[in-house]
Amino acid sequence: MKALTLIVLLFITITVLVSCESKQEERKVDTSGSAETLPHEEAAEDNTDNTITVTVNNTTYTAELSDNETAKAFKSLLPLNTYMTELNGNEKYFELPKELPETDEYTGQIHTGDIMLYKNNTLVLFYKDFETTYNYTPIGKIVDPTGIEDVLGPENVAVEFN
Repeated sequence: MKALTLIVLLFITITVLVSCESKQEERKVDTSGSAETLPHEEAAEDNTDNTITVTVNNTTYTAELSDNETAKAFKSLLPLNTYMTELNGNEKYFELPKELPETDEYTGQIHTGDIMLYKNNTLVLFYKDFETTYNYTPIGKIVDPTGIEDVLGPENVAVEFN
């Protein structure tokens, strides 16, 4: 009976040691003490990336998201394939499938490439600079909006946000 108890204890000890050793190998540390990033950790870091892509007619733009709850909530909706409606010769808009948190602010000036929320559920993509009296909540901005007016065109258009 004592021999069986010793064998069971030895088996448990070896199992615990092997388990601890394999968990230590998940996170390797170099001689400077900084940890290597593992593939599953890289994926978690990518979720904090503040850029998205905006694609119109096979032309892709990079947009930087604002640092606010609205932009985070918008990103959670992605990927989003929209059919944006033309308005006023300077913007395209789309009614979102759900309301987002809003913090309307008076901007005074709209810039080409601005991505804004109007009220709490209307996504707006601006393709011309102009002055405005309307309030919007910033979502982001296309980094280099060169040519976006021509790409969006004067009609309603399909736009992908990823």
